[in-house]
Amino acid sequence: MEEFLDDNYVKQPDRVQEKFLYEVYSTKKLVTIYLLNGIALRSCQIMSYDKVVLIIKEKSPVKESPVMMVYKACISTITPI
Repeated sequence: MEEFLDDNYVKQPDRVQEKFLYEVYSTKKLVTIYLLNGIALRSCQIMSYDKVVLIIKEKSPVKESPVMMVYKACISTITPI
């Protein structure tokens, strides 16, 4: 079992997350973000992100929405639209 627990194995989840976030960020794809408390943030664009938070903005044709900061620890799922 120890042969799998090297530095590359430990860092792999960060790379998967980084690749996914970079893809939706760089292409400006809209996403739905589901939080652990059940709230769904729909039609969001990821404006920026780091290891701890996402800066997002909901896209609404009706009104201008504020920029929000969401802690990654509160997110359960992110799905591209």
